[in-house]
Amino acid sequence: MKQGLIFPALFVVASSVALPTSAKADDAEDFFRFFSWFQASWKGEVEESGKKQTVSGKCSDSGGRCNIYVGTGETSVWGYDPREKMWTGVGHLENGSRFLRKCHKPKTGKEIKAGVKISMTGTTWHTDGTIEYETTTFTCLDANTGRWHTKRKDQDGKALPPITMIAKKVKP
Repeated sequence: MKQGLIFPALFVVASSVALPTSAKADDAEDFFRFFSWFQASWKGEVEESGKKQTVSGKCSDSGGRCNIYVGTGETSVWGYDPREKMWTGVGHLENGSRFLRKCHKPKTGKEIKAGVKISMTGTTWHTDGTIEYETTTFTCLDANTGRWHTKRKDQDGKALPPITMIAKKVKP
């Protein structure tokens, strides 16, 4: 084979790999199928600064490839963001604060099962004008149980107490 043909061929392959691709409907469907694991009634316990609170909620299919969550202190809508290629949630808290959260689908498989971890970043805008930045790690403990651990910082970068929740799917 001639060397002159190898390098142009490699360049075409390499440059096509580097080209940005547009999101496809299949991407949205894949994300929705993956995150549909959360569609259930939930009951759990949240711990912050040594205080525990029992929480509950329900995550439902919107019929439009989105999850809708309504629960203790929160209402949110989650779906695929084709621009960011991430699963994104927007919501409001009972105190009037609002939030935006984003997470990638992990490359560990096509479904959520024990051991799967999902990282999420977010921002909460509080009614008093303060802003909070969060990093959450979700860990699937078993087919019906998850653990969310959230590290938080205020708008000045000062660490806030972490929040941990363990919740279980329950029969409605």
